[in-house]
Amino acid sequence: MAPYLNHLQPTEQHLRRGAALSGIVAALIGAIHLVFWLSGLLTSSGLHHFVMKTNASLCLLLCGLAVAIVAEEPRGARGLAAVLAAPATVIAALTLLEHLLDVDFGIDQLVAYEQPGALGVLHPNRMGPPGATAFTLCGIGIFLLLQGKSVATQVAQLLGGVLCLLGLMGFLGYLYRVEGLYAAPRVTGIAWPTTLSLILLGIGLLLARPRDAFMAVFTSPTPGGFVSRALLLPAVTLPILLGWLVLTGEAYGLYGITFSISLLMLSWIVIFSVIVYQIGKRAEIHVQAVEGQKAREALRQSEEKLRDIIDNMAEGLIVIDVETAGLYWNRRALEMYDFEEESDEIKTFESAVRTIELRTMEGELLPLEQWPVRRIMRGEELHDVELLVRHRERTWQRIYSYRGTAIHDAQGKLHMGVLTIRDITIKRQAQEALRESEELLSTVLETLPVGVWVITASGDILHANRAAEEIWGGAPKVGIAGYERYKGWRTDSGEAIAAEEWGGARAILKGETILNEEVEIEAFDGSRKVILLSAVPIRNDKGEITGAVAVNQEITVRKRIENALRESEEKFRAVFEQAAVGMGRVSFDDARWIDVNAAFCNMLGYSREEMLATPWPDITHPDDLDLDLVPFRKMAAGELNSYSIEKRFIHKTGEYVCARLTLSLVRDFGGRPKFEVAIIEDITRRKEAEEALRKAKDELELRVRERTAELEQAYLALQRETDQRLAAVEDLREKEQLLVRQSRLAAMGEMLANIAHQWRQPLNVLGLVVQQLQLTYELGQFSGEFLKGEVGRVMALIQHMSNTINDFKDFLKEEKEPQPFDVNSAVDATVKLLEAPLKALRVDLRIEEVDKLVVTGHRNEFSHVIMNLVNNATEALRERAVATPRISIRIFRDGEKSVITVADNAGGIPEEILPRIFEPYFTTKGPEKGTGIGLYMSRNIIEKGAGGQLSVRNTEEGAEFRIEFPG
Repeated sequence: MAPYLNHLQPTEQHLRRGAALSGIVAALIGAIHLVFWLSGLLTSSGLHHFVMKTNASLCLLLCGLAVAIVAEEPRGARGLAAVLAAPATVIAALTLLEHLLDVDFGIDQLVAYEQPGALGVLHPNRMGPPGATAFTLCGIGIFLLLQGKSVATQVAQLLGGVLCLLGLMGFLGYLYRVEGLYAAPRVTGIAWPTTLSLILLGIGLLLARPRDAFMAVFTSPTPGGFVSRALLLPAVTLPILLGWLVLTGEAYGLYGITFSISLLMLSWIVIFSVIVYQIGKRAEIHVQAVEGQKAREALRQSEEKLRDIIDNMAEGLIVIDVETAGLYWNRRALEMYDFEEESDEIKTFESAVRTIELRTMEGELLPLEQWPVRRIMRGEELHDVELLVRHRERTWQRIYSYRGTAIHDAQGKLHMGVLTIRDITIKRQAQEALRESEELLSTVLETLPVGVWVITASGDILHANRAAEEIWGGAPKVGIAGYERYKGWRTDSGEAIAAEEWGGARAILKGETILNEEVEIEAFDGSRKVILLSAVPIRNDKGEITGAVAVNQEITVRKRIENALRESEEKFRAVFEQAAVGMGRVSFDDARWIDVNAAFCNMLGYSREEMLATPWPDITHPDDLDLDLVPFRKMAAGELNSYSIEKRFIHKTGEYVCARLTLSLVRDFGGRPKFEVAIIEDITRRKEAEEALRKAKDELELRVRERTAELEQAYLALQRETDQRLAAVEDLREKEQLLVRQSRLAAMGEMLANIAHQWRQPLNVLGLVVQQLQLTYELGQFSGEFLKGEVGRVMALIQHMSNTINDFKDFLKEEKEPQPFDVNSAVDATVKLLEAPLKALRVDLRIEEVDKLVVTGHRNEFSHVIMNLVNNATEALRERAVATPRISIRIFRDGEKSVITVADNAGGIPEEILPRIFEPYFTTKGPEKGTGIGLYMSRNIIEKGAGGQLSVRNTEEGAEFRIEFPG
C-alpha cells in the first residue's frame, strides 16, 4: 500500500490506510458469511439470532473492497472501484424498493437458497431495510469519492456518518438488548455482524479523504483539530459504556431507574470534566510543541532551500572562513574544478592550490597572493576578474570570471568571504567566434555581387555594401523620409516609387516580405538601370521588428538579353507557326513530339493534341523506320549534329505522305543533347512528278529518236532565220548609231551657228580696233602706251574666242566610261554655249541651284540633253511668239534622288501627243525643222546611259521636263 501514499503527510497516510483496513475487514466479514451460505452451513435460527443474508454478504464484500481501493488510490484502479461498487449499489437499491413497494424482483435467492418459513423472516434470504439502505448509501458515497470534487466529498462523508449511525443503532440494540433497534422484521431487522460491518464501511468513507470536507477539522494540526481529535473518542465511547453499566446495575437490582439516571448524569459530568481538563492541559503543550515543530521545520526548510539554491546555482560559489581558511564549495563549483565532495583538496586554500593553476588572460602565471581567495581573505572586493584556470592533473583549461565580497561581523571584524565563479569559456569562445563571424560576414557582404542594405528598426540605412554603392552610384545613409532621394519606377506600370513604398520601408513599417520586385532606377550618376528588389523584416523572439535587410540585384544586362531572347523566341514562334513547311521539336526520351506547327498537322491530318500524344515511329512507314531511327539514336547520343532523309509518313486516312526531313540537334547549357528540331517538307507531289517525269522520259526518249531527223531539218531552217535576224539587228544597230551621229551633227550644226553668232561681235570689235590703230597713226597720235592698250583689248577678244572654241571642243569630246561629275557646273557650261541665241530671242533663262548635285555618268551626253531641252523650249517660245519668253532650270534633291527640271512658259504640249514625244522620228515640226530623234536620244542617254529617268508634264504656264538620277 505504501508506494501509492508516499506523496501524502504521515498523518494522512495513516488515516487513509486505516480507511483501507476498515474496508478490508468489512469485506472479509462479508466473504466469510458468503462462503458459509454457499456451503449451506449458515441459516436463520431464531428471533434473536438474525444472520447476514447472501445478498448482504455479497454487497459487504464488494463495498469493502471498493472502499479499500478508493482509500489507497492505486494507479489505474479507480475504474475497478466503480466496477465493484456498481453491482452492490444496484442490489441494495432493488432490495430497498422491494421493502418499500412490497414486491419481489426475484433477486433474493440468486446467490444462495433459504427455505421459506424461517423464524423472523417474512421473505426468505432478503436483507433487512437497514442493510439495503446502508449499502445503497455506501455505493453512492464511493462514486462521489471517485469524482474527486469538494462538494462530492462532503456528501460522501455525510453518507459515511449515516452508515456509522445505522450500524451503531443495531450495535446498541444488541448491546442494550433493545429488540426494536435490530429485530423489527420490516423496519430494523439486521444481523449483528452487519452492524459492525456498516460501522467499518462508514469509518472507511470518512477516513478515505481525511484532509477534505468535514474530516479536515479533525485532521488539522491546529489546536482546534487537536481538541476535536481528543474529544471524539470519549464522546462516542463513554456514553455507550456508562449506559451499559447503568443498565447492568438495574438488571441485577442494585438501584432503581431514578437513581440510575442520576448516577449516569453524575458520572458523565465527572468523567467529562476530567477529560476536558486533561485535553486543555495537553492542548497547551501541543500548541507549544506544534509551534516549536513549525519553527524547526521552517528553519530546516529554509536551510534546505538555501542549500538547494546554492547547490543549484548556475554559478560556482565558495564560502571562505577567514579564521580557519576553510572553504565550502557548492555543487557547481566542485564541477567547475573537477573536485569530489569528500576530497581533502577542497577543504582549505593550501590544499586547493596544489591542484589548480591560475594565469592571467595574457598567459602569465598568477602569484598566490593575487588569487581571488587570498584577495577576499584580505578584505578586497572583486568585480569580474577573468583568469585562465588549468587543472594540473588533467588537460582542460577554461576561462572563469570571479566576483567576491568580504563579510564583517557586528564589530567590523572580517568574518567570512563569498566568492562566485562563472565559466565564461563558451562566452569567450562565442565572442571570438562572433568576431570572426562578423569579419567573415563583412567580407561576404562586401564581396557579394548583389547590393545588400542593412536597415535599423526606425528605418535608417545602417550599412550598404560595395555592390549596392556601385549599383546606385552612392548610398546616402538616410531615414525613411530621405528615401525620396532614391529614384525608381515600377517596370510593370511605370509608377514612381514613393519613399515609404521602397522594400526596406515596407518591411519596417508593414512587416512585409518582398521578393524579386522588378524596378527601374536612376542612379546618382544619372544612369538608368533595372534591378530586382527584395526585402525581409528581422524579428526578435517576441515577433517584434528590430530591423530589415534589403537586396538589390542589377539585371540590366539580363533584361536586355531576356528582351532579345523574347524577341528571338517570338520571331521563331512566328516563323514556326506561319511556316509553309512542317516544323516540330522531338524529345529523345520517348521519341514524342514536344511541339508541332499547323502546317505539319495539316500535312498528316492530325490535330496538335493527337500529334503530341503519338511517337514519330508510330506514324512512319515500317519500311522507312530504320532509315530515320539509326541517325536519331546517334543524335540522341550526341554523335550527330544534323541529318537529312526522305521517308514516308502515314496520313490519318491511311495514305502515305512523302516528306523530306532536315533535323538539327539542340543541346542544353551542359552540352548534352536536349531535343531535335525537324523541318518537314511535303514532297509527295514532287515524288509523283518525278514518277511521271520518269515515265515521260521513257516516252520522250522514244519521241526524241523519232523527232531527231525533223529537228535537224528545223535546225537548219532556224539557222538561216537566225542569220537573217542577226543581219536585221546589225542593220538596226547601225541605223541607231546613224541617228546618234545625226543628232550630234545636228547639235554640232547648232553649236557652229552659236559659235558663229558669238564670234561675230568680237570680230566686229577686232575690226574696229584695227581701223582705230590706222586712224590714230595717220593723225600722228600713235604712241607706245596707246598701242599697249589696244593690244590688250585685242588679246582679250582673242582669249574669249579661244574659250568658245574650247567649250565647243569639250562638248564634242567622246567619253568611254561613266565618271562622277558636277551637275551644277555642267548645266552652267551648257547654258553659256547657248547665250547668243537666247539673247537674240530675248529669252529670260534662270537657273535655281537649290542643292549641289554630283552624279555618275557621261557629262557631255548630259550636257547634250540639257542643250536639246533648252533648244526645244526656245523653239516653242519662238513659234508661239510668247511676249515674255522664260525658261527656268531648277537643280535640287528630292529625298534620295538628284533632280533637274527644265520648264518654259510656251503653253505646254498638246495632251494628245504628250505620250508619243519620246518616240523616234516623231516631231511636230516640218521635215525642214526637225528629225524627231532629239527627245528619243535624250531619254536613251538618261535612262540607259546613266540609269536615270526622263519625264515630262504640263504645268499652268508650259511644259516641264524632269530628269532624275539615283543617289
